Amino acid sequence: MKDQRIEGFNFVKNNLDLIRLFAATQVVFVHAVSHLKLHELDFIKHLGFLPGVPIFFFISGFLIYRSYLKSASIFGYFQKRFLRIYPALWLCFFVSLAVLFGTNFLSFSILGESHFWIWCLGQLSFVQFYNPDFLRGFGVGVVNGSLWTIAVELQFYVAVPILFWVVNKYKKSWLFLIPLFFLINVFKNMLPTNNLLFDLFSISFLPWFGMFLWGAYLSTSEHWLKKIVNIPWFILIGLFLLVNVGLGWVGLGVTGNNINMISFLVLSLLIIKVAYSKPDLSDKVLKGNDISYGVYIYHMLIVNIFVYYGFNSESYLLIAVLLLTYACAILSWFLLEKPVLAFKKNSMRSKL
Repeated sequence: MKDQRIEGFNFVKNNLDLIRLFAATQVVFVHAVSHLKLHELDFIKHLGFLPGVPIFFFISGFLIYRSYLKSASIFGYFQKRFLRIYPALWLCFFVSLAVLFGTNFLSFSILGESHFWIWCLGQLSFVQFYNPDFLRGFGVGVVNGSLWTIAVELQFYVAVPILFWVVNKYKKSWLFLIPLFFLINVFKNMLPTNNLLFDLFSISFLPWFGMFLWGAYLSTSEHWLKKIVNIPWFILIGLFLLVNVGLGWVGLGVTGNNINMISFLVLSLLIIKVAYSKPDLSDKVLKGNDISYGVYIYHMLIVNIFVYYGFNSESYLLIAVLLLTYACAILSWFLLEKPVLAFKKNSMRSKL
């Protein structure tokens, strides 16, 4: 596989782990405040101007596309993706099962029912968004609703080798693909919600692939990365505020997953600026530990436990959710994710 290396720019040294942790925590804040009815903390919803899921999709494109370029083979690429996603996801699923049975929401008699095993298979494979009726009474009605993004990410991973082939064969295809998928995202935001067609479209990669593509493109362009990093802070922050105030005033979505593509582009510039300004900050703070994935996949399970037992409207619940979520994420990282990633590195090194 051709490694499209870009000389002169240190891609490895960056603050992306820290940014991902911020993005995951933003999602925790917003979901906890909303589902636990923490109305005194409604101001936290303003963090929606820095929406976690679009940030994840952009960073994913930036990192995953380069991961493919650096992989010795397509098998090696998919092995790396599997080891990063599934071990922690499966552990989270078994913790979820323990919660469902431990709270007596589910009884062991359900083990004889086929729909339970179909749900389990979906959670362990690639349809994490599937949520059957027998689970609707737990928490907010979905055991771990945030996991729909895992299915989208898996679609991204499958699309990357095809994307590489296209852009390798047609060098200027970025100029067509990125605007095309941005328009698809605009189309999604124009559709009526709360119907099956919208739900299926939203869990496909189509409306989100533009965010991933933009990250992938920037990961191949030292020219643009250097230009972005050299933009003064006051210009980027001023542009961010001006665009969001202006587009929000005309009625476009500027927060959350419904962020418009212009606001998203400006946000992506800020992400790159933060990532490569003082690029050793992440290592100093996190010491090479990346708990963002664990924070993301565990937080709604924690929120649902509180909802199930009727806890709400008390501000201290946000602290409780954060502490428990971070505790789960830290345990997941040190007991499973970090050892698995070390195995991945050693495995890849032995094949080179």
